[in-house]
Amino acid sequence: NFILSADVDRTTIIWDANSGHCKQQFSFHTTPALDVDWQSDTTFASCFHDMTLNIWNQAPRCGGGGGGWSPPFFRRIY
Repeated sequence: NFILSADVDRTTIIWDANSGHCKQQFSFHTTPALDVDWQSDTTFASCFHDMTLNIWNQAPRCGGGGGGWSPPFFRRIY
């Protein structure tokens, strides 16, 4: 279970609803975040004061091949 937040500090954050910990933070915009909303369990949209809309979905996870790298939890698709 996750909670989304949008803030005037130009960030969107995905929070773990059980632990309260930040799962992923997005901070590449130059204007305040206005709103975020889930479309499904794996996709959400964020909009910003700079009139941009971003669509995000859950990235596939890499297997534990020992390389120590995993992709972002969510990635921008639009």
